Amino acid sequence: MNHLNRFIKAKNLDKKMVLDYLQGQDPRKVYPLYHAPLIPTFAGALDIFELKQLEKIKVETQQSQDGLYASFV
Repeated sequence: MNHLNRFIKAKNLDKKMVLDYLQGQDPRKVYPLYHAPLIPTFAGALDIFELKQLEKIKVETQQSQDGLYASFV
């Protein structure tokens, strides 16, 4: 599997997790917590947020050279 396909698969997985979370489900019970070592999925990010008892999330949005936007949490 090439890098682009892996990225698309990971993006779609996170999208499913977010949609499930918005419908009141806990994605940590169904989905993996990490895409790869030190790269959390949305479920992994929820777990880290809860474990560290964080109260705020910082989000930074950047536009790449090809015009697409990416958010870093």
